[in-house]
Amino acid sequence: MRFVNVLMSSPETHKDRLSDMVTRSSRNEWAESVEPLIRQRSPYPTSYDVAATQRTNFQEFTYTEFAGGALLTTQSIDVNTRLMQLAAQEGGDTTSILENWSKLLVDKYELHREDEEFEYPERMIFTPANNAFDLISWETMCRVSHDNEDIRVKPHPLCDGEGVKQIVDRIGWNNLIPRTHSGMDYMLNSKEVWGTSCSELTVTAAMLGKKVHNVGNFFHEADGAYYPLTRELFTWEDQQQAVLNMAACEFSGLIFPWQSEEEIIRRIDKFYEKALEIRRAYKPMYVQYPRKR
Repeated sequence: MRFVNVLMSSPETHKDRLSDMVTRSSRNEWAESVEPLIRQRSPYPTSYDVAATQRTNFQEFTYTEFAGGALLTTQSIDVNTRLMQLAAQEGGDTTSILENWSKLLVDKYELHREDEEFEYPERMIFTPANNAFDLISWETMCRVSHDNEDIRVKPHPLCDGEGVKQIVDRIGWNNLIPRTHSGMDYMLNSKEVWGTSCSELTVTAAMLGKKVHNVGNFFHEADGAYYPLTRELFTWEDQQQAVLNMAACEFSGLIFPWQSEEEIIRRIDKFYEKALEIRRAYKPMYVQYPRKR
């Protein structure tokens, strides 16, 4: 409840979170436009872009912009993961999703674009910002980078100087892409990607049919904002189909600009209904509260 009045559409929100490191791109404007709808139809209090820290009897929802659209989740990692697994199994009409979604793929922030004749690397590792370094497996990243000299590493735009130094100390300057350059362009021009549960690029790369590998820390990756999606896609042989199914499913919590207002409302409502259904099924059988001894 502490952040329930913090809005995605408020410039002050991002001024506090982003400081002077990056500027949000216009890509996020659509998600901001549907924020009132998401909040009005929520049966519980809902907050913008907060970590899921509650049990299966969650008392709040959350939402964030996601890859040109928006993603609604509960504040329970367990419920979110179960819901997305069901969504991937349920699926829906995936006919035009690839075409429509591909048109929305631009960076979340205003970043440097390479010249048209630039030769992009075919294989990329995308790291989180240093406030989420515990979500990445340093051993896996370093082994992959060491054994494959053609792979390049792109830090998150919010990775500060200390974070970049930590990466460089492990893999060297020669393998690093500047953090201020467009990660989306590097992903779009790659053939193979290593990503984590806190990067949109992990999901969108799989959606485009690229081979995506998990470079996450098994013990901490569930804290990533997109873990319900990445966990599911990493368990599928056909990763692209997994992502398309999740996007197609009406209760997945994923909504996009190509959908009509009627469809968006229906999808929002169905998400809330499914989340509460899972909550009822997996609600803890006891209450944890400190005992006075």
